[in-house]
Amino acid sequence: MYLPKQTRLTSIFMFSLMLMGVTFASPAFSQSSAQTSAPITDENIFDAMNLQISDLKETIVDLQEKLAQSKETGEESKNFKIYSHKPNYILPGTWTVPSENRMQQEIQFQLSFRQQLFEHGDFRFFYSYSQKSFFQFYDGKNSRPFRETNYNPEIFVRTPNYRIENWGIWQFDLGYEHESNGQRIPVSRSWDRTILRLFVVHDLLTLRYKIWYRFPESRDKPIDDPARDDNPDIEEYYGKSQLTIQWEWNDFRISLMGRYAVREKRGGLEANLSFPIAGNGKMKGLIQYWDGYGESLIDYNRHINKIGIGVILAEGKIL
Repeated sequence: MYLPKQTRLTSIFMFSLMLMGVTFASPAFSQSSAQTSAPITDENIFDAMNLQISDLKETIVDLQEKLAQSKETGEESKNFKIYSHKPNYILPGTWTVPSENRMQQEIQFQLSFRQQLFEHGDFRFFYSYSQKSFFQFYDGKNSRPFRETNYNPEIFVRTPNYRIENWGIWQFDLGYEHESNGQRIPVSRSWDRTILRLFVVHDLLTLRYKIWYRFPESRDKPIDDPARDDNPDIEEYYGKSQLTIQWEWNDFRISLMGRYAVREKRGGLEANLSFPIAGNGKMKGLIQYWDGYGESLIDYNRHINKIGIGVILAEGKIL
């Protein structure tokens, strides 16, 4: 198993301390220290070495048994395994209409992961982090800026799987999420929500339904006050829920995500098609299409159409 350099040095240091501890704690060493006037012979040295080796073997065996127990219970993998939360992808070519105040073509990518914090009974507690960036790489005249980045940390509890006859596998998430673009006024955008997610997996079909309650923010503060609501009308464009339907067949995956504000008759639709690329293992090709409001926080109230092509590095792990 490969260990990073820092881990190897730490292991060597701890191993050295363990050797020293065994040496100083061994009866042979204590006896030789107490009897400083006793002559040191080859026989005494070999006896002390044999005791040290014996103690070291017992320590190693004890560590091996504990490691084996942790692997049997799955404790090790639960604590340290990182999952793909949302799809991780890069789209080197995207084209946007309309494209005022920006180049029509840009690079878009998303990074997303989650890790289990702990579990209580059948319930598991996670944190996750997702980031979607819009990179004006082809705009050399303006130093190729990152036009927008949306940061989306979450913390949530996940229920066990519930298998319902003829209705597939059901699972729920309940948690809190923050989303912002990290900008200053007047282009700052952010909101905080408590969320409830439902997952249903039935054969080749997966359904994800997410509803939320937005934590209210003040609208009455001065426009230059950071505590003021940056986007008080965001739910008039996002609505209050989101539905994703996904279908898989062999290595192909089609997904449709939709949001809709019923009263205002506004919303957004995202369609994704991922497909295998010969000779690239788990990496897949990706075609993505967007139509509507809210493709990014800075464009939450702006209707755009966008198409992109690239590769998906890791599909989002659902259950």
